[in-house]
Amino acid sequence: MRRMNSEAFRHDLMTSKLFLYPPSPLDEFALNNNSTLRVLLDKHAPTKTKKITFRSDTSWVYTDDVRLLKSERHRAERRWRKSSLEVHRQAYADARTRVVKEIRTAKQSYMNTKIAESLKDSNALYKLMFRLMGKTDKDTALPDLDGYQAIVEAFSNYFT
Repeated sequence: MRRMNSEAFRHDLMTSKLFLYPPSPLDEFALNNNSTLRVLLDKHAPTKTKKITFRSDTSWVYTDDVRLLKSERHRAERRWRKSSLEVHRQAYADARTRVVKEIRTAKQSYMNTKIAESLKDSNALYKLMFRLMGKTDKDTALPDLDGYQAIVEAFSNYFT
């Protein structure tokens, strides 16, 4: 909506049937108003589809230390973008490096805690390691073949 050409939108609105030939009953006016605005908004500000990536287990990123360093990094970036000074760019680069190091430390600490919690349960440890390697349960599924005989034959053919 911010990049919409408001003059073109206003022109199209003023030359629409809604303004040139306004209906007299209130019900018709409301119906025409909604349909006209919908058509004009679709023309001047079409709906955009955004892809949102779901990150399954990133709770280690949201520690207080990481939050604080990220806000400092954003502050340094805004200062640098506003002034374009080399000193501010270097301050931003240093803040960015601190954030990366803190995230790495937080992730290591989180993973070490998770591993320590699951050391007594080998099944939980296996699932954790499997997930850390980026694998899913679907990766270990049997092939889609008809019956055990087809699986045995495929296995035999693979090794011959």
